[in-house]
Amino acid sequence: MEDMINHQLIKTLRQQKAWSQEQLSSIAGVSYRTVQRVERDGRASLETQKAIAAAFEIELEQLRVKEPADTPVSGNVKGATWGYAGILLGFVCAVLAVFLDMSAGGISPTVAGTTLGLLGAVSGLCCAAIGAYSRRNR
Repeated sequence: MEDMINHQLIKTLRQQKAWSQEQLSSIAGVSYRTVQRVERDGRASLETQKAIAAAFEIELEQLRVKEPADTPVSGNVKGATWGYAGILLGFVCAVLAVFLDMSAGGISPTVAGTTLGLLGAVSGLCCAAIGAYSRRNR
C-alpha cells in the first residue's frame, strides 16, 4: 500500500543539495522511476519513504502529508465547476429544444430534441472530461 508524502518537500530538498533525480535514486537505493513518481504525485511505499528520509537525513514524519490531498478546496473545485458547467449546458440545450419546437415551424420536435439533447450530452461529457483532467493534473 502506498501512502502520500510531501512531494514538493522532496523536490526542494533534492534541489537544495544540487542532486539530480538519478543521484537521489542512487543514494536512497530506489529506482529512478520511483523518484520521478514520488516527486510527481507523492505516492510512495513505506520502504521508499524510509529510504528517501534516510537519504536526506530527516525523520520520516517530516515527509508525511499533514492533511489529505483531496480536500474540497484543492483540486475538486475545478472538477466540480466543470461538472456544473456541463449540467448548465445540458439544461440550456434542453430549453433550446423546447423553444425551437415551438417557434421554428420547419424543424420537427423529434429532430430538434434529439439534436440538442445530443449536443447537451456531448458538451456535458466534455466538461466532465476536462474536470477529471484538471483534477488529475493539479
